[in-house]
Amino acid sequence: MLSQGVYRYPAWTPDGKYITYLWSEGDTQVSLWIKPLTGDAKPVAVVQPPSAQSNITSYRVSRDGHWVAYTSDESGQWEVYITTFPEGKGKWRVSANGGGHPAWSGNGKELFYQNLADDFFACPITAKGSEVAVGKPQHLFHASTPGIGVSFDVSLDGKRLLVNHADEEMQAPLHLVTNWLAELTK
Repeated sequence: MLSQGVYRYPAWTPDGKYITYLWSEGDTQVSLWIKPLTGDAKPVAVVQPPSAQSNITSYRVSRDGHWVAYTSDESGQWEVYITTFPEGKGKWRVSANGGGHPAWSGNGKELFYQNLADDFFACPITAKGSEVAVGKPQHLFHASTPGIGVSFDVSLDGKRLLVNHADEEMQAPLHLVTNWLAELTK
């Protein structure tokens, strides 16, 4: 039985051994958990925020199932990190000046992410046993995204990005209502 709380973004791991999800008891201390589908099947925390003010907002398990990239605000701004999966040992920062929404290339040798200004980056990743070497992020392009849902994904070969592009010309109209209390009494 799962405990009370807020569950977000459930997903299967590529090998089908776990269900991953973000969990919190409210809007703070959002952490990454797994629920094994075999054995005792007790949920286990993979990444917990280092403080009560920190949160995790998005994550992706690598296609080989050895790594997880996640977005955390533990530094004071949103950044992308990598840790081992499912153990959650070690931590390597990927983004240079803010980032979120990580996505792995099919071969696991690149990690893509987006920053708050809607710039997209690719970062070379080299696994060395239980360690990882993170290269310098390379700016790819700028594309406005709507800010809801999954903003982009990467093709298996890592050569294409599918971006949920916001139509900048179709902005929602702004309606200013003045003296609205008087309108309520009519």
